[in-house]
Amino acid sequence: MQTLRFPHSSSVSSVNDMNHSSSDALDGRLRLLSHADMTDAQRDLADSIGRSRGKSGDRSGYRTTTEDGRLIGPFNPLLRAPEVGAAYLAWAQANAASPLSKVVVEATILGVTARWQSPYVRYAHTIAARQAGLSDAEIEAILRREVPVTASAEIDAALALVSALSDSHVVPDRIYDRVSAQFGEAGTVSLVSLIGQYTTTSALLACFAVPAPEQP
Repeated sequence: MQTLRFPHSSSVSSVNDMNHSSSDALDGRLRLLSHADMTDAQRDLADSIGRSRGKSGDRSGYRTTTEDGRLIGPFNPLLRAPEVGAAYLAWAQANAASPLSKVVVEATILGVTARWQSPYVRYAHTIAARQAGLSDAEIEAILRREVPVTASAEIDAALALVSALSDSHVVPDRIYDRVSAQFGEAGTVSLVSLIGQYTTTSALLACFAVPAPEQP
């Protein structure tokens, strides 16, 4: 099993061997905040997160709060800079409204996760990927930086773009042509934005050593 203090570890455990943390140890380097601990700006942001990302987590089956309502995952660090947090939330909501299919979105997020090995993103989006229709075998392949043998042309192109942007930071014409053929200009911009969002999310989680909840 991975060690939470080393989010860039190259080892990949199986989908059923996830990182676990008790509900009393979900803060990482920053303590979790109750509403009573927050400033007005932090409370406004927390309420906005609950109405958007919290509901998304509830629908997918992963946790965004502790049992007593304190925000976990990337949301706890974002509370420390409410203006940044509000901009991040608007970015996430714009990406959620993109024309990309749910299965492409989740495959792309897992592709980014394969590079960063963020415990929380791996936890949340393994659950969301299953709900979107990816099998455990497909999820594990993506987390090994492989393209599943059953991948659609869209997922194949999306993962190629993740690899180009995350690994070499150069997008060759052959990959750009594949991506634009599958998604068009607007869809390609949406895909790059999604990769950027989860790169930022993973960096935030790594900096503050944010762990993942236990699997149910």
